[in-house]
Amino acid sequence: NPKLKDFFQSKGFLLEEEIGQGATGHVYRAFHQKRQQKFAIKIIHPQVASYPTFRSRFLREMEILTKLDHPNIVRSYYYGLEKDFAYIIMEFVEGESVESRLEKIHVFPIREALHIVLEVAKALQYGYSKGLVHRDIKPANILLTKDGGVKLVDFGLVKGVEQDDQGLTSTGAILGTPFYISPEQAYSSSKVDIRSDIYSLGITLFHMITGNPPFVYESSLRIITAHCYNPLPPLSKFMDKVPAGVEEVLIKMTHKNKEERYQSPEELIKDLESLLNKKWEEGSLKKSPSLSENSDFVSSTVMENTQGLTHSMTSTTLHGYTIRRRLLKLGEKLVKMGLATSEQIAQLIETETDEEMEIVSFPQFLLDHGIGTEEEIARFFSEVYHLPLVLPDQIPIPEEVLQGIPQEICEKNMTIPIQEDDQSILI
Repeated sequence: NPKLKDFFQSKGFLLEEEIGQGATGHVYRAFHQKRQQKFAIKIIHPQVASYPTFRSRFLREMEILTKLDHPNIVRSYYYGLEKDFAYIIMEFVEGESVESRLEKIHVFPIREALHIVLEVAKALQYGYSKGLVHRDIKPANILLTKDGGVKLVDFGLVKGVEQDDQGLTSTGAILGTPFYISPEQAYSSSKVDIRSDIYSLGITLFHMITGNPPFVYESSLRIITAHCYNPLPPLSKFMDKVPAGVEEVLIKMTHKNKEERYQSPEELIKDLESLLNKKWEEGSLKKSPSLSENSDFVSSTVMENTQGLTHSMTSTTLHGYTIRRRLLKLGEKLVKMGLATSEQIAQLIETETDEEMEIVSFPQFLLDHGIGTEEEIARFFSEVYHLPLVLPDQIPIPEEVLQGIPQEICEKNMTIPIQEDDQSILI
């Protein structure tokens, strides 16, 4: 774009070549003529930068990000928000991403992979100490420098841990990459904390030492469902020797229940350093994971055709109150209460359509699919939404609520709209 070139040239930057791209923009190598120094410039797509919610989020985040200074984090020096685009001036890193390295070598030696994960954990701990989470940990966002350093890049999905993000992130929208997404990030982006980053880093570690993520399907919904319900395949299935302690750390990083994971990067760092101080003999990969050998994998060529999956999921499946979203949201609770098995929920999520369904119809849907009795389902919804429930199609309205409803609405027997959040129904 000649206008973009002219714009950056007016600021002393010569755009040289594109070095990366993602869902929100492109990254270019640039040369600052006065400083005689290379930089990376991320330019946000106009269709993204024009949204008012993005603009407010961008300004809020960049105010924080430009203050971060850590050897394992790519520096953001300056940012700008123009009428039809946004940009970030960043540190240029000579090297390649973990994703790029994996394409060449397929797997990392375990010790090297653990070292890289340790350095990323240090970056996360620094961010955590500032009240931040990353929310998009994946191989593409981990850079390996030519001098052996490790740097975490693209805090483009960062949020303040203590800050309410309602209004800046659509309810139910997925921020993150399905191959590495945590279960709670699939349920609700508002529930994401540092333990979600630890989960995604664990999945990244699994990919680095086995050659593929643990759950790879053609459907992004199946990937997300697997992260919510499928157990992590054992490392012994893919390598002849698993060094003592490695699988234990990996399992703790990727526990489905975030309360059972490492509760902070600092805890993880201690165990990783302990592992790296031990001596062990590196094993070798028995086989490359594939669909024929393990139902949790498909050919790695599928990964080359997944661009846009996150956008597709966000823009269709999870924005409305669809049957699938209700199952994703409530499935874990149904399993915990013994009303369904994880296999039942996973099968329903995979087979059901994206048809929207009101909450008052969902109990009958569960009964029709053999999940619970009427009494059990009524108890379930009473506990989840803190309201009594009459099956199959009516929610009784508490007297104090009725008193606030205009009489003419009651007389005309009009439908009262219901708005949902993660904890309650507001009538």
